[in-house]
Amino acid sequence: MNPLGNIFGNSPLGLIGDAFKTGGNPRLIAESMLRKYGNNNPMLSELSKLASNNDKEGIEKLARKYFKEQNRDFDAEYSNFMSQFKG
Repeated sequence: MNPLGNIFGNSPLGLIGDAFKTGGNPRLIAESMLRKYGNNNPMLSELSKLASNNDKEGIEKLARKYFKEQNRDFDAEYSNFMSQFKG
């Protein structure tokens, strides 16, 4: 029994805890979460389809559209995100 599952139940954190405890693949974890929680959100549903088809260009296009709708700069946000992984 996973203690994260008990704390967070069926939440995304519970899913992540369960998946990592069993040695889950991060890509499969993300796809599982998108399938489970994306049904109520058209954008997440589309993202799930794009991810399942390994459509990187479609995912980027969707992300750029989302950031534009939010009046945010995709390139700056992506650069900032990626800088967190540079050692």
